[in-house]
Amino acid sequence: MIKSMTGYGRGEYKNKIGHCTVEINSGNHRYCDISVRMPKQFNIFENSVKKLIKERFSRGHFDIFITIDFFDKSFIKLDIDYRLTEEYIHALSKIKKRFNIKGDLDLQTILRLKDIWKIEERKQDERKIWNLIENAIKKAMKSLEDMRIKEGKAIYRDTIKRIQLIKKYLDRLKQRLPEIMDKYCARLRERIKGLLNELDIDENRFSQEAAIMADKSDVTEEVIRTDNHLDQFLNLIKTEELIGRKLDFLIQEINREVNTLSSKVSDLLISNLVIEIKSELEKVREQIQNVE
Repeated sequence: MIKSMTGYGRGEYKNKIGHCTVEINSGNHRYCDISVRMPKQFNIFENSVKKLIKERFSRGHFDIFITIDFFDKSFIKLDIDYRLTEEYIHALSKIKKRFNIKGDLDLQTILRLKDIWKIEERKQDERKIWNLIENAIKKAMKSLEDMRIKEGKAIYRDTIKRIQLIKKYLDRLKQRLPEIMDKYCARLRERIKGLLNELDIDENRFSQEAAIMADKSDVTEEVIRTDNHLDQFLNLIKTEELIGRKLDFLIQEINREVNTLSSKVSDLLISNLVIEIKSELEKVREQIQNVE
């Protein structure tokens, strides 16, 4: 069954050191494109995160958001750079005096000086942190895949319906072709008679010329190829393979054959059928853009 490239997944995991939440948004992309956002101190795990995604998914753009809340906050140590604080206070006092600025230099003013704060982090066990992230990602990927499968089923149902409708239009078109050729030959005969002022026509010569002109307008080959491509599409979409690119290629081929067919035949009914076919093909193409 086909899978959509569009979806959302969320996963949470806890261990002794903390709680990790992972959210994954996925959308269309020709390849596997991954963007990871997490606290910068954990950027060392970015390549490992991308590897996990690529092992499970082959195509799509993935935005991954990772947050971690540690239970033990003692690994963060907050201190003050007293020497720098003294320099700030001395400088501020000089500014007050030089420019005759009124008011007291209070604690609130000093606390706004971000540079005076020193934050030290005690190194954590990387294996435990990765265990936290990895398990949360796996749960998020499972949630994402479930949604992609569900979306894929909806795409499958809609696409099958449209391809079968295209085949019906194509059958009506095939039924119309013999009548078109007969009318074409009749019109050709009348035109030639008019040009020759009702003179007798060499039937053998006329038949040869009519056959040549009819061959130029014959679209049997295009119709057969279109029908074959549609059958290939229906067979391929039922497989378990990753088929998004193959389906996209088939749609391009079908569209090319239909365009050639349309340019060869001048008939109102066939023109209308071609419009309907191309309209359905465009809707199928839009759906297939979402297939992994």
